[in-house]
Order: sequence, then C-alpha cells, then structure tokens
Amino acid sequence: MNQLAAGWYFDPTVAGLLRWWDGKNWTQDTQFPIPQVPPVGPRIASDAGPADAVSLQREDSVPLAGPLESSVELASPTRPRTVRKIDENGKRTTEILVDINRDALSKRGWEVLEIRARVTTEFDDGGSPFHEVNLFGTARFNPLGWVDCFRFSRELSAPIVVTISSRSLSEFDISLLAFFASGEDLLKPIRFSGSRPFDTRSSFDHDDVFITVACFDAYEGGAFRLPTQPVKLDVEIVDETGRKGVSLRIDSADVLAFRAVSDGVEYGNIKLSGTILVGKLSDVWAMFRDADWIHDEKRLDASVPFCVSVPSIAIEFFDETGFLVGQEQVRLSAEVPVDSDCRLPSRVGEWLVDSAFDPSEFSAPPTRAVVRIVDFVA
Repeated sequence: MNQLAAGWYFDPTVAGLLRWWDGKNWTQDTQFPIPQVPPVGPRIASDAGPADAVSLQREDSVPLAGPLESSVELASPTRPRTVRKIDENGKRTTEILVDINRDALSKRGWEVLEIRARVTTEFDDGGSPFHEVNLFGTARFNPLGWVDCFRFSRELSAPIVVTISSRSLSEFDISLLAFFASGEDLLKPIRFSGSRPFDTRSSFDHDDVFITVACFDAYEGGAFRLPTQPVKLDVEIVDETGRKGVSLRIDSADVLAFRAVSDGVEYGNIKLSGTILVGKLSDVWAMFRDADWIHDEKRLDASVPFCVSVPSIAIEFFDETGFLVGQEQVRLSAEVPVDSDCRLPSRVGEWLVDSAFDPSEFSAPPTRAVVRIVDFVA
C-alpha cells in the first residue's frame, strides 16, 4: 500500500468528520469540514492508513485544529460546537456537541456509544430567561475493562459525570448530572437521560456552552447552580490522617460563596478534586486489622479478599474574626480492595467533589475554609 503524506482525511469510523493522519497513524486531532470540501472518499479500515481516502491538505482555506494534549475527545475549536438551533415562540433550543473523556471512561469499564445534549432558553412574562440542559445517551459497560476497581463490590459501577460550563458566565463548571448502573443493568447497553435547570437568569450565547462527559472512581455532587461572580474563600488544606496504607491527595480546592441571579439567595459551592494513593500491601492490611476489631487473622493470605475505606473530608468555615461559623462533611464512596491474590489497584484513583452548602445557616458570613483530611467521618 502506498503511504500518503500527512493531511486531513475523512474519519474511517465517523461519517463527515475529518481526522489528521500524521503519515503513519491516525491522531486525535479532528474537525468538521468547511463548505466546498471534496466529497467523502471510500471508507477505510480504522487501523490502516488513508491510502484510498480523499485528502484535505493544510491550506489557508482549511481551518486547522491544534494537537490535543489529553485523551479527551474534544470538538475542535475551529468548528462549530453547536449543531442545531430552533427558534419557536420565543423559545431557543441549541444542540451542543459533547466532549467525551474516553480515557477516563474506558479505564473504569465504560464506553459511550451515543450522547446528545441540548440547551433550551425560555423567557417568562417579565422577560427573564430560564435555561435548562437536557441530555440522553447510550453506554456499554465492560467489566473486564474495569481492572482497578476502587470498590469492594463490582455490583455498582463507577459514575459517569456530566459537567457544563460557560466561560462568559463563570470560570467554574458545574457537574449537573451523574449516572450509575448496578446488577443486571451492567450486562446490557444502558440508556441514560436527564434534565436540569441551568440556574442563572443571565442571558448568554448558547455557542459558549461546553458539556463534558467523564468518569471518576468516586464522586460526590449536589450542586446545580453555576457560581456566577463568586467570592472565593481563603482555603487551607490540613492532612490529619496517620495511616500509611491509603491516603487522599487534594489537587485543587475552591470554596465559593455567591448570590444567585434567579432568586437573590446566597449559595455555596465546595469544589475539590484529587487522587487516592495506595501504599504498601502490609500497611493496607494493618489498616484493615485496626478497623475490623472482630477480625483476628494473623496471616494476610487468610484475610483476603478485603477492603479498607479511604479517608474522609471535613470542611470548617470561619468568619473574618476567626470564629467557627459552620461545618460540612464529605464521605467519598470509594474503597481500596485487596483481591484473593493479594493484589492492590495498580493505579491511583481519581475523585471529584462538587457539592453545595447553605451560608444562610451559618452564624456569620464565612471568609475562610479549612479542608481537613481525616481518617473517618461518622
């Protein structure tokens, strides 16, 4: 087979999509063609080069996408992210192309087969806009692909998490929806759907809406208001755990207070993300023996399989005088298993917290938050 030079070729698996061929392999760089492109050429095997395909060479008339630096299947910034708009009786509906983090999904056994999302804006009698996000899709679960499971039981899947953002409204995104599956549902393709109000009464361009689908080993949500013009609390992170076997690392931490445009009420948002780190097997076993006082096995091989809980998170809120005005607790739904062959997970776990709190319940407005990693929260 004659090998063609690097260039844009029609994707062998997605009709109408252009993918960059680097001369040897397909890359993750994709885009939709601009008008007046050549017609679709013969389809080719996905593991072959584009020998019989129609090429769009790098010319000024063809918008180019830069190389992706992650495994997220992103819509190219040079092509429209919205694919349909409908204006009817003052109601505007825009279908949004969804970015899919296939690497995060596949390492937890998930494959998204189809996903579609729409943003709808309607106006009330006073002219204020109301926005809603609707989404549906189909996913398939492969238990053999879920090699490193941060749960003792595989009866409940890792969550598929949908986030939405609008950079013109807020520098922060919000996890609107999360989908789980369990039991017999894991044996067949799963259809999922949901809708949530995109709680801001500010007008915005639907083209500025970004929706992403990812997956985490542990997720705790509950926030559904986009933090517009938030006040960032000063955040201090304190690790108070004393065990070596399993630990939490916080990679990013934002605690926000903001007043919603829709109702003028003040809300709070705790946004944390990080990893689950696993130490030596002997230390994990020591954690198990300490936590399970009934278990009196003296040998590791007689104790497996077993699991230990990951540390928890406690958040304390202080006012400008340093007075403690409120507390919140987060218990991550994750465990570190040791299987019957005495094996631990071979990778770090990834977790996300995107939860709400109510500042009106505090005795004074908070200005500082201390995020404590603790061994156990009841």
